[in-house]
Amino acid sequence: MNTKYLKQFERYYNDEMEPEEKATFEQSLAQDQDLKSAYQEYLDIYEAIADKETLDLRIKLKEIREENAKKNKGIYFLSQGYNWLWMAALITIIISFTTIVSLMIRRLEAREKYAFELSAPVNQDMSSLDRELTRFSQRQIEFNLDSPKDSVFLNRKNPILFKWYVNSTEPLILELIDWQGRIVFTSGGPVESPYLVKKKLPGGIIAYRFRTETEAFRLGFLYLK
Repeated sequence: MNTKYLKQFERYYNDEMEPEEKATFEQSLAQDQDLKSAYQEYLDIYEAIADKETLDLRIKLKEIREENAKKNKGIYFLSQGYNWLWMAALITIIISFTTIVSLMIRRLEAREKYAFELSAPVNQDMSSLDRELTRFSQRQIEFNLDSPKDSVFLNRKNPILFKWYVNSTEPLILELIDWQGRIVFTSGGPVESPYLVKKKLPGGIIAYRFRTETEAFRLGFLYLK
């Protein structure tokens, strides 16, 4: 995901902008297709996280109901004074969801100066990850990633399959980068689709980058649990 406008997206999404600033941003959003696409990708990530947490909650509640049904000979556990179990499970899921979102928002800082004149000051501080990602200029070219695509959440114990199509014949290098800006995996040379990353990777959010020697073709993020 392009993190260029992330702070503006966060403030707009949380309705933290002043009316004049908000109007300027919405005008830019309507006129700039790249900005609009980046904001839609921002919303898609939130939806993916929400869908994942909802599914986890349903699975957890189902497991609790089945376990207590066995212990109580089929009597529904909520009617037998086990409301605290349901509440504990719900609180655990909410805390986990809040922690993941907070981590993503805190770590994804703006990498470049905002392209439009806004009244709010721009934070020029850059994280180690930001500095690593901005080493290569972003090339505007058709790059379609087929895998991983269904979810940003992956089991880090499993190999990661990358499948893509790019409208270019230039050789590409695949790199995975952690939040400290350290390259935790590199193909070391040109890769072709499909490509399987078998190395055991650290947990948390990992950035991936397809690049040549001078330009980045595609950036994105995965959450390895």
